[in-house]
Amino acid sequence: MFLKGSCDDIIFPDQVTKRKAQGDDLDELKEYVAEFCSLFDMSFDSIMDDDFTLITPDTKNPYKQMYVPN
Repeated sequence: MFLKGSCDDIIFPDQVTKRKAQGDDLDELKEYVAEFCSLFDMSFDSIMDDDFTLITPDTKNPYKQMYVPN
């Protein structure tokens, strides 16, 4: 999952990892941002100028309490 911004102030559960999206991550995202911008008449560059955070499941324990505490 991609989130716009650094997300430094969000505390995620141990079952997910976060990292700054870069390189290939952003290349994958550009297609969707371009479509979003065309649908909502927004500037592609202004959106892509911000940082994005990539959230992924922790492969060591991907499902236990990933979204809510049990």
